[in-house]
Amino acid sequence: MGQQVSREIAASPETVWSVVSDITRMGDWSTETFRCEWDEGQEPGLGATFSGHNRYGDVEWSNQATITEWAPSERLTWEIYLEGRMAEKFGTGPMTRWGFVIEPSGEGTRLVQVTEDMRPDALKELGAKFLPEIADRVKRNYETMEATLSAIAGACEEG
Repeated sequence: MGQQVSREIAASPETVWSVVSDITRMGDWSTETFRCEWDEGQEPGLGATFSGHNRYGDVEWSNQATITEWAPSERLTWEIYLEGRMAEKFGTGPMTRWGFVIEPSGEGTRLVQVTEDMRPDALKELGAKFLPEIADRVKRNYETMEATLSAIAGACEEG
């Protein structure tokens, strides 16, 4: 079962889409992801891949992601995969799914951020050892998702 957080934004679904679909700006509003870039030769759209770079305190890590849903002004979803030795040890399937659902709402938009943690238990345990400060990933996700939606709302409502 996944998590979700929503927020009403005083902007059109098209405006909200233009902000959330620009993966390269994720670092502008996320409290954990500080940079994302499309992989070489990739263009925004279904099946495109990108790298996301995250930070908590002094600890940094990167992830590889693939866009699995790309429905302009409606839905954007990506899945995080492991690579190299981590994939050999824990599997090559998706480990986490993240996304945004955009819904018209009154004179604005309801933006929903969703995530689903699909990591095997052994990888969750390793993550808790790697970053014991955020061993409760569910709680941390809710906190970061609230902050992310607030920043996205600010970006949408300013423009």
